[in-house]
Amino acid sequence: MSRISVLGGSVAGLFTALTLAADGHDVTVYERDPAPPAGREEAFLTWERPGTPQLRQSHLFLARAVRHLQADHPALYAALRDEGARVIRLMDVLPPWIEDRAPRPGDDELVVLATRRPVFDWAVHAYAASLGIRAERTAVTGLAFDDGGAVPRVTGVTLADGTTTAADLVVDASGRRTRTPKWLADNGIGPLPEESTPCGNRYHTRYYALRPGATPPPMRRGFGEMQELDAATMLIFAGDGETFGVTMQTDDSDDALKGLHDPRGFVAAAAAVPMMAPWVSPDLATPLHDPVVMAGQHNALRRTVRDDRPLLTGLLLAGDAAATSNPTYGRGVTMAITSAYLVREALAHSDPGDVALTYDAALTREVEPFVRSSREVDERRSARWRNALHAAPLPPRPEGVTYEDVAVAAMRDRDVYGAFVAMSGNLRTPDDVQNDPHVLARVAAVRAEGFTPPRSPAPTRDEVAAAVAAAVR
Repeated sequence: MSRISVLGGSVAGLFTALTLAADGHDVTVYERDPAPPAGREEAFLTWERPGTPQLRQSHLFLARAVRHLQADHPALYAALRDEGARVIRLMDVLPPWIEDRAPRPGDDELVVLATRRPVFDWAVHAYAASLGIRAERTAVTGLAFDDGGAVPRVTGVTLADGTTTAADLVVDASGRRTRTPKWLADNGIGPLPEESTPCGNRYHTRYYALRPGATPPPMRRGFGEMQELDAATMLIFAGDGETFGVTMQTDDSDDALKGLHDPRGFVAAAAAVPMMAPWVSPDLATPLHDPVVMAGQHNALRRTVRDDRPLLTGLLLAGDAAATSNPTYGRGVTMAITSAYLVREALAHSDPGDVALTYDAALTREVEPFVRSSREVDERRSARWRNALHAAPLPPRPEGVTYEDVAVAAMRDRDVYGAFVAMSGNLRTPDDVQNDPHVLARVAAVRAEGFTPPRSPAPTRDEVAAAVAAAVR
């Protein structure tokens, strides 16, 4: 049994604690944000968590996360369902242009769980507490080190009151704002190898609750709707119970759409888009809060190993502290849960150096392909949007089959759709799908056919911007 300190009591931290405690380790979680309130709706409306800026943005919980919940945490899965979380079978909502609708082996695993993030986290906290996992509500202000070896070793954490608690392993699950790189630099360690590029977009989200007896339009994707504009994306996401999220994704250079943070501008923009207008009608639903904005996101991967050599031991980075990708893909919670299992895999080794190397190899295998794919897609999307907004030049088309090629072919071909959904659910990596010979052959066939999914009627971005400006004038 090892003494393990987990920094951060959100999804990555609590699932790490649950996973390692089940293996017999002595785990302590440290979390500086306040504990959740007693009720589900109180958690959604009043739970303030500065360490989780994405808390009230739209979320999906992907197939890989659902697999882990069902297999290892059935009581939590049942509790979420009891609180209104919806399981949506993605192979039951095939695009209308697919003719072959025969089921395939593995279809049952291609699902998403739809619920609001505060509700999910509230249920996870209650479940963890029921199993004896409780967060110490205090800030961690630094790391303790043993510098006597050839490689520095983390031996514990320093708390806000100045005390130091010893640990055989520290797992940093404190999120994208982790202070670990600074703490290491203060002790002459690093910099840590890090690849980080801005996602380049901004999110504006507002949740709604259906009015009693109101019937919403169908969600053609099962879990939601999407409308692409020339330089923006409009999204609807299913939530738990009778709730849903409305999200507008804009380029972070698009100052004309900053008015979306104003409820009047938000509603005006949605009302200008035929697909979205019914969802914000006061006859259908009531808003639960003012629009919340999230910006400054990065596709990032941070490591503690360079050139196959650990920079230090006794510390692993989990969840967003290790990797982030564009929130559009909804991978954050799933990668956070997955990282708990990768930590467990690394702890099968007793040598601290082997633990660090095994974990780094797992990040390369399980996480890095998603971060890289998100970075590449974001670069192409930003180029298209900035061409529309500012006449910026477009880069040449990449060689080979891109993520976007697979996405288009998935609208037409049943096998490509299944592969794309598995990739979207983190069950297959982008590398695996984009190098699968069968997928490549089917993508080529769709391309030879000249298929392009028709776009629903939509205003231009300039028309939406004009509607926002008129509303907030």
